[in-house]
Amino acid sequence: MSARKGPIDTQEITDRLNDCPDIDRKKVFIDGKHEAYFIYITEQIDKDILQRDFVSYILKMDLGQLSDKTFVHNIPCCEIHLLYSADDVIKMF
Repeated sequence: MSARKGPIDTQEITDRLNDCPDIDRKKVFIDGKHEAYFIYITEQIDKDILQRDFVSYILKMDLGQLSDKTFVHNIPCCEIHLLYSADDVIKMF
């Protein structure tokens, strides 16, 4: 378990959530080159709404906008968390 800050180790998250059948991941690329993931609990989300109202909105943003808390908090979503470590991501689940 890593407590370091910096780039999130996506393999660590995958390994730690591997035995959770309710967790799904969607890999995307921001600006066509920055790997990112949407991680969600499958039974608690409508995938069509997720894609239409959340994922598509984020994919229209560039990395600079996604790094700016003002832009991120304007995303049409009821709750957004900015996470900076694999441990923080795991704790959300």
